[in-house]
Parts: sequence; C-alpha cells; structure tokens
Amino acid sequence: MQVEIINPPFFVKPVGYSHMSKITGPAGTMLFLGGICGMDENGAIVDPENIVAQFDRALSNIKQAIEYAGGQVEHVARMRIFTSDMDNYQSHMRELGQVWKKHFGKHYPAMALLGLKQLFDLGAKIEIECEAFLP
Repeated sequence: MQVEIINPPFFVKPVGYSHMSKITGPAGTMLFLGGICGMDENGAIVDPENIVAQFDRALSNIKQAIEYAGGQVEHVARMRIFTSDMDNYQSHMRELGQVWKKHFGKHYPAMALLGLKQLFDLGAKIEIECEAFLP
C-alpha cells in the first residue's frame, strides 16, 4: 500500500494538515479529502453571509481536487457535510440542490449532514469531507 499526500497548488497552502491523501493498494485507489470549505485560492471564505455561494465554491473545490488527483465526481462514495447554520441550510434546500446538480449531476453518494456550533474557519457556514474510490 502506498500513501501519497496531495496539496493542490490552487488551494491555500496548508499548515499542520494536508488537503488530500491518496492511498493505492491491490484493491484500487482511495482518495480522502479533508474539510473543504467555500474558500477561494487566497484562503478567504467566499461571501461569509451566503450559504449557497459557499456550498457552490466548496463543491467546485472538491470537484477540482478530485480531478487533480485523477478522479471524477462520480467516484465519490461518501460525503459528510458540516454546517454551522442548520436553519439557513434547510431554508435554502432548493438552491443548494441546484448547486449540487451543477457540480455532481445525479450522482448522490452516501451522505451525512451534521450541524455544529462553529467551524474552524471564521465565516464558514459549510465544510465538506469526502472519500472517493478511483478505479
């Protein structure tokens, strides 16, 4: 088994963590993405008051990272969405669904939605982790 740490150049440079781990073994390749926020390439949270804009950017970041590692969004097997504002998330379900379809189409991996008091990045309303299996 081989573990490769991946920090795409279009993400802000991590300090004390990595953005992705790619593990290759006899059964294939797994890709683990750490908490991805709606953050731009300079490390700023996009539109701190807009959960839909942050979700859009987070999914865009995930898609870009998976493609950088050699995969596609259809390879995502599991996803955990964390929000610091569950009421806001629930009141924007229609718009969030449209954003989902823009990036992931009709691919719906196993998912969990978790409400937290606060996320690490101030201003972040969304943070997403996921795992993908690359054939």
